[in-house]
Amino acid sequence: MEEAARLEGMDQYSPFGKWISATRATMDAFAQVAISCATEMQEFRSEARDIIEMAKQEQTTLRDQFIESRQQVEKLGKVAARNVEKQELFRDRELQATLGRIVSGVTSELRKEVFDQLRTEIPTHERQFYKEARWRAYVRMTLAGAVLMGLGFASGYTYDGYAASVGRYCAEHQAFDTKGASWCQINPPPILPKS
Repeated sequence: MEEAARLEGMDQYSPFGKWISATRATMDAFAQVAISCATEMQEFRSEARDIIEMAKQEQTTLRDQFIESRQQVEKLGKVAARNVEKQELFRDRELQATLGRIVSGVTSELRKEVFDQLRTEIPTHERQFYKEARWRAYVRMTLAGAVLMGLGFASGYTYDGYAASVGRYCAEHQAFDTKGASWCQINPPPILPKS
């Protein structure tokens, strides 16, 4: 435009010539803004890809940890069941041996009375033992579930933390354009050279 105006004989210091020079400067500034925006967009996309990749890796790690924790809880449950079975067998053997010694020590005429008395007391003690064993198993399972829930909460909190901070920033720094549309500028605008 400047070259065409010069060929038409317009002076660059005339009002129209100054307007053409200002228009060129404005076009140059718009070009620099466009280049700056494109560069910022590339950097933002690169950072977004990195964040997404980190989130995927974190999610994979948490899933693996959850699977491992679940397997450990299952193993603990099996071990606890085996221990209860062993304790039951040991208790039965001890009970039979103890009863045998007591009954053989008692005279034959008192044997029936002692045996009947033992039959009434032993089930009460057995019920109390099994009740305590079940209670301990329930407490262990509850604690394992609480640990798993805590891990799930912590992983969700870290995964969504960045998005929440960006949302808070945008809520505080919201701007509106001439048409009334709202937007949020994440990075500050570049400083343009003065013409």
